[in-house]
Amino acid sequence: IRTPENASGPEYEKGFMMRELERAKAIAARKNSRGRTQSNGVIEWKERGPANVPGRTRGLLVDPDDPAKNTWFAASAGGGVWKTANGGNTWSLLTPDLTNLATTVLAMANSNHNVMYLGTGESFGGLVGIRGNGIFKSIDRGQTWNHLSSTLNFSDINRIIIDPTDANIVVAATAIGIYRTINGGSAWTKVSNLPSIEDLKSTPGNFNIQYATQNGVGVLKSTNAGVSWTLSNTGMSPNGRVEIAVSPINPNRIFASAQSALGGSQSDLYLSEDAGNSWSVVNVTFNNNTIDFLGGQGWYDNTILCDPFNADVVYFGGVNLFRTQLSNGSAAPINLYTMEELGTNFISLVNFSAAQANGKLSVTTDATVSVEIRFGPGKNQLAHRFLTPVGATSAVPDVNYSYADYVIVPFEVWDITNNKQLMVSFRDQDRNGQFNLLLQNTEGPASSQSREYLF
Repeated sequence: IRTPENASGPEYEKGFMMRELERAKAIAARKNSRGRTQSNGVIEWKERGPANVPGRTRGLLVDPDDPAKNTWFAASAGGGVWKTANGGNTWSLLTPDLTNLATTVLAMANSNHNVMYLGTGESFGGLVGIRGNGIFKSIDRGQTWNHLSSTLNFSDINRIIIDPTDANIVVAATAIGIYRTINGGSAWTKVSNLPSIEDLKSTPGNFNIQYATQNGVGVLKSTNAGVSWTLSNTGMSPNGRVEIAVSPINPNRIFASAQSALGGSQSDLYLSEDAGNSWSVVNVTFNNNTIDFLGGQGWYDNTILCDPFNADVVYFGGVNLFRTQLSNGSAAPINLYTMEELGTNFISLVNFSAAQANGKLSVTTDATVSVEIRFGPGKNQLAHRFLTPVGATSAVPDVNYSYADYVIVPFEVWDITNNKQLMVSFRDQDRNGQFNLLLQNTEGPASSQSREYLF
């Protein structure tokens, strides 16, 4: 129990955990130096559960130097930072001695991948399970962490961004404002006193242009790498959390997923076409009905991401995840197709939509239909084979796909809602006249890449 009776909140002074840890270490060091040890009789502790409640993972990084992309760093909201080198099959704990297990933010420097920053504390929706102790820093790719004492009073850290050309320039969004350092965290300047700053993004390719969000207010903007901030929320009227995404294809296009009621539900998808100077609400409908895409808890579950190949496509959601494509200034009906793998432990399919799909490569426009791709002995059918230009890899426009012929493929595609078999198309990446199941690979010569996409 942290809050006394009749008190409005916990009364521990900020940084008390760090001070108590250092005090305990000092006492232990003195006793060890005198050859004295203490024990309460407990020889060993074994974890007895619960084993089925992993909790929230707020921070996630994929090691850019692992060609197979199987090395990940995961920061849990109450269990420290973990690392896997085999795509999540096994994990090792990187922070056994951390004073604060609410490791909710991870950031790696593009200019030096050994440098990582770790933010603590979770303030989304005001549900502070574990208060933050500021920011920790690693210079050995997460193997060891040092607390940045200058961040002790930062409260909960919600986002961290790093200058891609200088690992010492860092901007942090916190529950009590925005902070900035130019010397790797030795000293910080508070560049905004506004509270409840919950998201922070820099423009791809231009660290000078940054966007932050304030709970219940909207977007703030900086044009000098986070040194100063101004409101940039004309047209917005959120009543809670706001998350933003900047298109890497068109940096002037920004999307925001917000707790807001302008569109007729409790969720609004905002769009800015002028780098945040003005905002409008996107008409997000499904079956002609406006939907609450945040699922009623956008204060807690709220995420948004721009498609890296198509500036018109955005992914967003709360409890569920959605995809929409802008059309004529408004949103097209949401594509609810998702891939669910059942009994396919011998294969792992990558589920995504063709960036330039305009209908001719879609399975169907009826979102009430369920489609099965069936693998197994005796499963085969004819499929249209398409080719792309020699050497082509990602983001090939529809017009550059050329029809070759139709060949037998080792699977069947069924509309199980109406019990009828469907025609299917595939991209013959290595141009060998067959559909090949290959290990996932998007590096090296185009002819060796596993881009045999199904449509």
